[in-house]
Amino acid sequence: MNQKQFFRVWVTLSVALGLGLCSLPVVAQQRSASKRTKAATAAATETAEDKQAQLVQKFETAQELHAAGKLAEALKLYDEALQLDDSQSVIHYQRGSALVGLNRLDDAVSALTRAVTLQSDFARGYALLGEAEARRNHTIEAEKAFLRAVELDGTLMHARLGAAQLMAARKAAKEALPLLEPLAKQPNGERDAAFYVVYGDVLRETGNLPGALQAYTDGLLREPRNPLLLRGRAYTYLALKNPAQGMNDFLTAYRFAPDPETAADIVYASLAAGKSAETLEFAAEAARQTPTSIRLQAGYGALLSETGKTAEAAQVYTELTKLEPRQANWWIRLGDALQTSDPERATAAYEKALALNPRLADAQAGVAAGLLRSQKFEEAATRFQDILTSDANNYAARAGLATALFKLDRFQPAAKEFIWMLERKPNVPVTYFFLGVCFDKMGDFPQALKAYEMFVQRADAKQNQLEIDKVNLRLPSLKRQIEKKK
Repeated sequence: MNQKQFFRVWVTLSVALGLGLCSLPVVAQQRSASKRTKAATAAATETAEDKQAQLVQKFETAQELHAAGKLAEALKLYDEALQLDDSQSVIHYQRGSALVGLNRLDDAVSALTRAVTLQSDFARGYALLGEAEARRNHTIEAEKAFLRAVELDGTLMHARLGAAQLMAARKAAKEALPLLEPLAKQPNGERDAAFYVVYGDVLRETGNLPGALQAYTDGLLREPRNPLLLRGRAYTYLALKNPAQGMNDFLTAYRFAPDPETAADIVYASLAAGKSAETLEFAAEAARQTPTSIRLQAGYGALLSETGKTAEAAQVYTELTKLEPRQANWWIRLGDALQTSDPERATAAYEKALALNPRLADAQAGVAAGLLRSQKFEEAATRFQDILTSDANNYAARAGLATALFKLDRFQPAAKEFIWMLERKPNVPVTYFFLGVCFDKMGDFPQALKAYEMFVQRADAKQNQLEIDKVNLRLPSLKRQIEKKK
């Protein structure tokens, strides 16, 4: 092919391929440029490959350091790798994991958020993001992240447990249950103790106490020393009205992991089980070791009151009023402990509670009772009447009013109150005695005789001996007075 023929062929091809018309010298120039482009591309490719190799090397070394627990060193290499390529979601994920391990939770959340932004279907990324958010107490964000992880990969047990645990904490155990049921159907070997803790808690909160008991027990077969499982089962026993068994589990949990909350659990369980005296020494030592634990100190105070050690109980409640001076309940408990030994101080404590909350019925009753014990009968009667204005069926207030009126020699209105009391509780012997005295003082001897006789029939020789003696002395002359009137 001569030059003219070649040129014709080239023109034909140029037109067909849309290359436009070119002269032979231009084609030569293009061939030269093409060689330079290929050389540049080869160099760029070599640079990119080298960069990629550096990234892989840094990432793999970081992984090795991470696995060895050298988190700070691993983090430095993750950062260097991301400087080479910031678009790698897995590196952001691993960097976030190292930051979680270093407890740099705010930075971890930023890293993990970047990971899931780059890869929206990154289930493990969302699961770890949920953990980081939960650890910094951002529970709403944590729950959303866990649920997204479950949505992407339903086999992620940690994400299911995390979401369920947060739901249970916000009293949404019914919502949590469907998350856990698929895991409950797996073979036992695929479930760890953490599952049984959360599953037991959710079942207990939803009212399935037998199921909860079984879940905690199954978990304890795997980890007999797990305090969370032991405490969960103990709470279930308490709910099943078996406080003695609950106390045993609390004691076991405390032996493996002593802490003030478990100590308080033991104290309250012993109160429910009627074993206050047996637990007193333990409670005293636990309270001494943790004087700032409000719940433990309150339980110890209740234990002291229950065992009749009211002076010691008053000391405990005095300290509680110092720790939480605006907690009206501690002032009420202090008043209760002081009622017998120091009624005036008890009244002052109840008044303090009322100053914090004027609607507290216990404090109102405590003030009235304190006034009664201080022999301020007129004031006491007024206070009891105020209580009955809003709570007409308050038996204790009726009894207090009846006693105050009796002490004021207002026998007729006192008798009315004693009759009301007998209609509600006809088997209280001493009420008949005071009613008999009221009728006796009013000169209604037949009614007095009837009330005295009812008293004698019901009286306990140990508890009511003084009143029995008084009635036995009065009965002969009372019967003579009745005969004279006939």
